[in-house]
Amino acid sequence: NNINIEYLPENDDESVEKMYWYAATFNNSVYEFDEFALQDGIASPPDDLTFLLTNFNTPGAATPMLDKLNNNPIVTLGLLGVVPVIATLFPTVAPLPPVFVALLWNYVITFLPDIVDGYGGREDWPSDWVKNIYYHELAHSAHYNELNNDNYWLENVVYIIGQGGYGDGTQPGAERTAIIEMWGEYIGDTYTDRQYGINHSLAVAGSSQAILESRRWIYDAEEMAINNPFDPDGWIPWGLGYDLQDDNLLNPAGVVDPITEFSANFTNADILAAISVGHAYMLQVRTELIQNYLPYGQDALDIINLFDDYDW
Repeated sequence: NNINIEYLPENDDESVEKMYWYAATFNNSVYEFDEFALQDGIASPPDDLTFLLTNFNTPGAATPMLDKLNNNPIVTLGLLGVVPVIATLFPTVAPLPPVFVALLWNYVITFLPDIVDGYGGREDWPSDWVKNIYYHELAHSAHYNELNNDNYWLENVVYIIGQGGYGDGTQPGAERTAIIEMWGEYIGDTYTDRQYGINHSLAVAGSSQAILESRRWIYDAEEMAINNPFDPDGWIPWGLGYDLQDDNLLNPAGVVDPITEFSANFTNADILAAISVGHAYMLQVRTELIQNYLPYGQDALDIINLFDDYDW
């Protein structure tokens, strides 16, 4: 604990330095996430996470929790059907050569990762971007830990593999994915903001204090358009977690939230508890929040209107 090792960023996908930098960044993210989770009174990720880091060019990370699921004999047989097609979690613009797909498949079978990430093609990514990805995925693993429901998680993994992504929101199982991803987006942005504050890279260097404040990570999902037609995943309520917590009247100048309904003061622990009962539908989560976690002085109708604004 008293030894500091520094790795510098590197753009060469084949370099050991880039591998070390991403691995170290994930390692730091785990410790920081645990500290933030303790502050919020929420579950931490499970112990002994298995993290598979590759230099393949993937559009993002994923948290299938395969190692933890494999520890449950009830779902092991289900994994036998998932693992052979797990490479679909790594779609690329140009298909990977068969030899690399086979290699990745062997990695997955061998390590059964809980979290996977491929950093290939990322050039000059600042640490807050990468931490945002890792906090997002660690939020999923904390959600898994709080759920204590392996079948719930396995069904989501199977759904995502079957859709080759999140789908368009109309397929059976889509709302479970919306619940899971809403939480990951919210906590990813929240903890990135908590770690970096105005020392972020979402504004150009030399920006004024006001611009740095308005572009903070905490407002990233806050400003997302609802059901954005240019975002195939726009049906997921990316900003819902923050809209349950914040007061728009306190937003700084320059932050425009498309949501105008008043709802505030739900805690991170409230939100995680409400989505960890095992509900697979958004309206079940809404009912859970209203019946068991409604803050003092908050009107239930405001929560109903908020979900309506997100078309749920």
